Amino acid sequence: MDYVTQPNLKAPMTLNKYIGFTLDEVDLAGDIIIKALEKETEKAKKKYEKYLSFHESGEATTRQQTILFEAEERYRDLDCMVNKFKELRAFTATIKFR
Repeated sequence: MDYVTQPNLKAPMTLNKYIGFTLDEVDLAGDIIIKALEKETEKAKKKYEKYLSFHESGEATTRQQTILFEAEERYRDLDCMVNKFKELRAFTATIKFR
């Protein structure tokens, strides 16, 4: 069984008190995190598109424009996080089978 974390013999703790995860458990956790982030990204995209339509029609209030900019920032940040997690998962998949 391959472990991602192993006990550090120089650490000031007993050897039987460390947490180890198998690579399969880490993969499963990564899938769960990516799916949750994708779901939040879709919500943020819908909110962004809603307020973008107000802005493009020229009827957006100052508050709606502020919400638009915040929604755009959240959407871009979440999208970036999803892409980074997917890159990390692809990288760990190459390491796993070496």
